[in-house]
Amino acid sequence: MNTGKKVTVLLADDNPLARTGIRKALAPIAGIEIVAEAADGEEILRLSQEISADVALIGLFMPKMDGFETIEILSKRIPCIALTARESPEVLLRAMQCGATSVLMLNTSGLIMADALFKAVEGKHYYEETAVRYMMSKKPSQNSRFTSLTPQEMDIFKLVSLGLTNDEISEKLGLNRKIVKFHVDNLLSKTKTNDRTKLAILYLNHS
Repeated sequence: MNTGKKVTVLLADDNPLARTGIRKALAPIAGIEIVAEAADGEEILRLSQEISADVALIGLFMPKMDGFETIEILSKRIPCIALTARESPEVLLRAMQCGATSVLMLNTSGLIMADALFKAVEGKHYYEETAVRYMMSKKPSQNSRFTSLTPQEMDIFKLVSLGLTNDEISEKLGLNRKIVKFHVDNLLSKTKTNDRTKLAILYLNHS
């Protein structure tokens, strides 16, 4: 996999074996270079001030400063991908709310991790199938802005909250892209929001 652009990466995880595994998984993939690594959030934030990077891979459960707080701070400057060994809906949702562009399991393949890194640099989200299934199963709280939504609009609403594009939603739900666009426009109107980011935040805050 090579997009023709070099992607520089910061890596933070308190487990040295996990960091070694990530390095080995990404080593064969052209265009990706890990330029700095740390064992806690405080250290990776310090390094991020000294070493320029395009994206960060952040373990969620670290000492001194955990990954959630680290992502909340660092994601204001560069995209952050959350890494976790816990397949927990609560962990997934909290990481997303803190600003993670993607949430990956630590044992995911190098190809998937690389795909998420390239997408993050392009300003896109990447979520493994487990994340999509979880979001599709969630029922948001009874919010007045949601009561007028059809079941199909609600399915699209959930996928928008994961950062999927109209094309990706079309493929995921087996719908024509024009139909997806029509429903997204309706969602913006019905929820009184004016862009997809605000739409996603609305869903996450009331789920």
